[in-house]
Amino acid sequence: MRLPISNRIKVAVCQKGSREHFLAARALHRLGALACLVVDWYAPKGRFLNGLCGFAARRLGGRGRAAMAAKAEEIPDNLIKVNWVNGLMGFRYRPKLTHSLRIDLIRETHEFINRGHPMRPYSQSHKFDSGWQRWAGYPPNITWLESNHQDIVLPPTVDKLALKIRSAMDRFSVK
Repeated sequence: MRLPISNRIKVAVCQKGSREHFLAARALHRLGALACLVVDWYAPKGRFLNGLCGFAARRLGGRGRAAMAAKAEEIPDNLIKVNWVNGLMGFRYRPKLTHSLRIDLIRETHEFINRGHPMRPYSQSHKFDSGWQRWAGYPPNITWLESNHQDIVLPPTVDKLALKIRSAMDRFSVK
């Protein structure tokens, strides 16, 4: 007998940008399987902050409007974790690894370039594991999807993505 997803495992979604208004995180939340959503930016809530940022966003044009739309009303605030330190300071962060962690990494084949970019010396995206082995203590289980970064959350690729996530969750589920 399979346990309902909410009794088995929770998933932390880490996402840069708000493609499709955090579609994967919203779907996991509806299933009761969202542990948290870690993002680089999340539109502020509250009248004062929203107004202040909205004023600045109007001056920035399309990018500013997109930044103010980066939210998902159905996900509770306590599940949103914003990584405000996402520049050079974020790359200097070096926590001590106390427990190893086995992770699954899903990557897009059309986005992968196996050489570093001279203007982004701290980026690890050119490595097959994106540098995750250092943080996790084990080499990640890497799954490649024939897609680019924008289309991975759109049909029909999102169906393949869901199957990969489901497969990873089943491997770690409580029996």
